[in-house]
Order: sequence, then C-alpha cells, then structure tokens
Amino acid sequence: MDLFDDFIYVRSEHLFAFESTLHWENGKIRGQTGTIPLVHVRGEGRLALACDPGLRKLRLVPDRPALVAEASLVGWVGRVIPQTVARPSSEAPAPQGAPLLRCEGEGIILVLPARIA
Repeated sequence: MDLFDDFIYVRSEHLFAFESTLHWENGKIRGQTGTIPLVHVRGEGRLALACDPGLRKLRLVPDRPALVAEASLVGWVGRVIPQTVARPSSEAPAPQGAPLLRCEGEGIILVLPARIA
C-alpha cells in the first residue's frame, strides 16, 4: 500500500514491513476477546500487509455503520471508530460465537472476506 501524507491503523499481526520514511506508534483497541494490538502508521511511503490474498476494502460513510466480525478486521484508513457490540439475538450464531465490531465514521475498513459478518 502507498500512503500519501495519510494514516492507517493495522492490526500488529498483519503489518509485515514499512519504509523508514513513515512514522509509527503502537496502540490497541478493546475487543470482546481482549485487547487488539494495533500499529498507527502515518506519513508518505509504502507498507506491506501480511494477510490472505482476498483482502477487501469496504467504504464506510457517516450514519451508515458496518458490523464486522472482530477476527476479520485487518485495519482502517480514515476517521473510523471500532466498538465492540453484542451480536443481536435475532441473528444466526457466528462461527465459534465470533464477536462483532461496529465501525462508525468515514473511511475505508480492511477486512478478510471469509470472516465478514
């Protein structure tokens, strides 16, 4: 991926490499299965992600949140706020009772397609 004076949040286990021109810092968000370690990368340069080849980008717009299985979220670009939510009882159970994240805001979320809720 190329960053042009932009920023991305990526789960630590999916960040493979990045150019030394980029700035980074560690962080985390809360998930139902514990904390999810993240790396915040910003600036201009390239980075490489280590994940399934079928990685998908989903556009997130204000007032239209997306529900994503916690394990499927790889990262996001933009002003996205992920929050843990309980799965509504009317929905079919997720594989292995997978918890959900509600992503709100504006940007692009990166997800693994086999795990999209």
